[in-house]
Amino acid sequence: MKEQLVVASLQMEQQQKDIDANITKVKQLVEGQAFDLLVLPEMWTTGFLVKVADLSREFLTEAFERGLETMKALATANDAALYGTLLELRPSGKPSNTGLFVTPTGEVTYYRKKHLFHLGGESEHFEAGEERVQVSYQGWQIRLSTCYDLRFPTWLRQDPELGLYDLLLCSANWPRPRHLAWERLLRARAIENQSYLAASNRAGTPHPKLVYPGYSFILDSEGESLSESKEPVETLLTATLSRPDLMARRSAFPVLEDLDPFQLLPR
Repeated sequence: MKEQLVVASLQMEQQQKDIDANITKVKQLVEGQAFDLLVLPEMWTTGFLVKVADLSREFLTEAFERGLETMKALATANDAALYGTLLELRPSGKPSNTGLFVTPTGEVTYYRKKHLFHLGGESEHFEAGEERVQVSYQGWQIRLSTCYDLRFPTWLRQDPELGLYDLLLCSANWPRPRHLAWERLLRARAIENQSYLAASNRAGTPHPKLVYPGYSFILDSEGESLSESKEPVETLLTATLSRPDLMARRSAFPVLEDLDPFQLLPR
């Protein structure tokens, strides 16, 4: 068990459909950095894509396989876990927006994004996941999430049946028009769940009408920033999280003991 966990959140400009450029950029930005866990943006090998029917199976397969291969290599080289999402072709023929939690020993845990962004057409072209996913790493309980999931607090609510989580990860491509909602939702999720939170968001302007603001964060369980970037620049945020501090805060203000029981029903 590690009582102190160094968490990093990568904020980068992603090149649309340019697998080589995105993989090279991730390697450059993390080179020489020290961390125990790294969060990458959503669809980090391709940028956020919706009309995937226009893309070849070969491209989608390459984007996933090379992304996973890179995550495994970085996890091993840095003796750290990584989390980020990739396009994953499913047996249905549709892809999932799939989060992968990769450990230094090569273990991979999959979280398939539950809440697809209907306004942007994601729900039409993608297959939604159905399972909440929580992993144990270095003695920490970690919940996985992706972008739009953040708007659905019940999905991310602490559930004693799963075990209380200590850290929520969020991989995103969240655009500028709703960036204030993004920040407020992140802080709310950390506060209501008495959990650390690490979120990686995209930066840059892939299209004149589409701007990604950065706004990556690492938050404590009271929603305060341990590290943040509110500029659309490439950067690697890091912060040291303390599990004893988290347990002390929960003990001093035991709100999680008063959780309402709930059950998620299939939609």
